[in-house]
Amino acid sequence: MLSTAFRVMLSIFTALYTFVVLGSCSLALPPQPVEAVRQDIPKEPAVVALNILNSRREISQALQEAADLFLEGREEKASIRIQTVEGESSYRATLRAKLTAGEQVDLFHIFGYKDRMELEAYLEDLSSLPWAGDAIPFTLEAMTREEKLLGIPYSVDAVGLIVNRDIFEAAGIPLGEMADFEGLEESFQILRGQITLGELKEAYPNLEAVTQLPGQDYTFVGGQMADIALGGEFATAAQAAGATSVLMEKNKAAGRYLDLMARYATNGRGWQKLPQVTHTMQVEEGLAAGRVAAIQQKVSVYARVAAVDQEVARQLRLLPIPLPEEEGKIYAEVPAYWAVGAGASPESKALALEFLTWLYQSETGATILSSRFGIVSPYRETAVDTGVTLYKQMLGYIEQGAFLPRQHQEFPTDWVNRGFGEALRSYFTVRELTWGEAMEQAKKDWTTLRTQE
Repeated sequence: MLSTAFRVMLSIFTALYTFVVLGSCSLALPPQPVEAVRQDIPKEPAVVALNILNSRREISQALQEAADLFLEGREEKASIRIQTVEGESSYRATLRAKLTAGEQVDLFHIFGYKDRMELEAYLEDLSSLPWAGDAIPFTLEAMTREEKLLGIPYSVDAVGLIVNRDIFEAAGIPLGEMADFEGLEESFQILRGQITLGELKEAYPNLEAVTQLPGQDYTFVGGQMADIALGGEFATAAQAAGATSVLMEKNKAAGRYLDLMARYATNGRGWQKLPQVTHTMQVEEGLAAGRVAAIQQKVSVYARVAAVDQEVARQLRLLPIPLPEEEGKIYAEVPAYWAVGAGASPESKALALEFLTWLYQSETGATILSSRFGIVSPYRETAVDTGVTLYKQMLGYIEQGAFLPRQHQEFPTDWVNRGFGEALRSYFTVRELTWGEAMEQAKKDWTTLRTQE
């Protein structure tokens, strides 16, 4: 048995041990500043994000490749995310939904004056860009408000007569003979006669008609014919967007021109084949395949023709569209504009402007625009010379003033489809109305649809 003295000593040591151990657990270490701890952790540089909403399906891959190439040369960390939405209606709806919901969309497309007016609160002023105002003058009008520039033109394009020069020369028809309406009609008549007699069969075995109209896509034809029938009635996009009625004083001349094109589209067999043709067939299976010698189309179809037959593409030439008793004109347009989101972060805005500057002002970017995007840059001083005669001719006509600006983006909503397009269908394919009746109906539809906006 333990002695009483030993037990007392053991109890004292146990108490002291407990006091020391438990007491030490409750002691707090001096607090270390949080910032001091954070400074010891290496910081990752912030990544600047640029979100692009793209409306041009045909450039979606090339745009991503351009973005990747642009980022390769940057020291700062950045990322570019691209979403492509096909179809202008779907694109517009998606863009508006994102902007009104406050989603991050930094660089996007808009399509003209009406878009600019509706979305102005979401658009950054780009006038501080030193090169922004150097575009072909007519391309900036729809985006300019007082001293502000709210959009950068994506490209320049034009509607005209796209002809295979070699076929007409083989038929002994100089292109200059088609400078006026009477000369165009006579040239088409001569060419059709030689096709019918088989005189060009050996050199052009596929050639079967002078021209081709995409009667199945009457809204597509209508989009081009509407501007021709209006004949420059509106000097500015603002006038077109605000007009409650139209005169269409050139519609009779436009009707005669359309009749001429239809008459020579099916090698003299009437109009029955017109509704069977789409605009894709017109370009790729008609002109590119050597089945026809001339079509009314945009200059930008060059790339599609070249994809089918590069030799045919090299022979293409652009002629102004001659109306009876009128000088020939091409109908020039800006298909879309680049806009920068006013609500984007300062860093994303800066990156968007840097990307646009690289794309339109650097030699590398300009080469991508011409070779990969297949477009004509509106910034002539920094554009790459592609050597495409069709493009040079278009720019030449614009410089000479031999053009009218297309204003179709400013027409009443869906007038091209439900107004002019429906009237054209009644005349063009169903043959229910005379041309005069069709145009009167189109005028009424303009006023009706404008009041519904």
